[in-house]
Parts: sequence; structure tokens; C-alpha cells
Amino acid sequence: MTTINSEKGCYLKIRIKPGASKNLILDIRNEYIKISVKASPVENKANKELILFLSKNFSISKSGIKIVSGATSRTKLIKIAGLNKEQVDKLLEKIKS
Repeated sequence: MTTINSEKGCYLKIRIKPGASKNLILDIRNEYIKISVKASPVENKANKELILFLSKNFSISKSGIKIVSGATSRTKLIKIAGLNKEQVDKLLEKIKS
């Protein structure tokens, strides 16, 4: 399951590909969302780039996006505050197309 509802927002399981030529959603699968980011994984740059990418595309502040687990891994659990599963799924499809 890619998105999970909670009382205070939505959780996303994301697999990132750092060092890509541009930031974009590569694939939406049942188990995770695959996103490429331009930044390298050095000094937390890829995580910051991922949060900025999601913030811009979901039109929420960067503080509304938290990496819950996987900060040093390619697979991460992200919390999106203030949006529910349906809203996030709709935005993900819009971004991907």
C-alpha cells in the first residue's frame, strides 16, 4: 500500500533515486512510490531535495513533510500533514502525468 491514512495526515512509502538528471515521480507501485531527485545522498541533500519536491507539488509547507523512518536509506516513510489519502493519491497522479 503506497499511501496510508492517519488522523493527522497521510503516510507515503517512498523509494528515492538520488543523483538523477531531474526531480520526478518515476513510478507509483503498490508497495512504494519511486521518485528521482537531482541531489546526491551526501550530507542529507537528497532528503532535503525530496522534501522540497513534495512540498512544491503538494502545495504545503516543508514543515508539513517529515521523514518518519529511512533517513539514511533509499526507502523512506514520509508523513504528509494536513492531507488525506484521497488527496495525496489525486496529487500523485497529477504530478506523474
